[in-house]
Amino acid sequence: MDEKEMKAFLDKTGLPVAYSHFPDNQKPPFLCFLSDKKAEGCDNRNNLYRYDYSVELYTTKKDIQSEQKLECLLNETGIPFSSETVWLNELNIFVTYYNISTYKKIGA
Repeated sequence: MDEKEMKAFLDKTGLPVAYSHFPDNQKPPFLCFLSDKKAEGCDNRNNLYRYDYSVELYTTKKDIQSEQKLECLLNETGIPFSSETVWLNELNIFVTYYNISTYKKIGA
């Protein structure tokens, strides 16, 4: 799943979504995501892209409902994830970080 596909996937949560950040101040809850891409393969050929995503859910309080929107979507599609919630005192906001990896065939 490349960045364009990930954006469309995250849009299914119904929450506002942006790559990296929103241009203006976005009111929580909202999602931002970042990606790393690595080409992998065998026999001296790269035939897969591995995308490692950090998906960030920003909320003003511990928001189980927003977390469930994303987690249900990930579980329904069988995408493994890990998550961690932290309080950012200087911003007065919770952030739940989701780490996700997906693969896409090169040339597909």
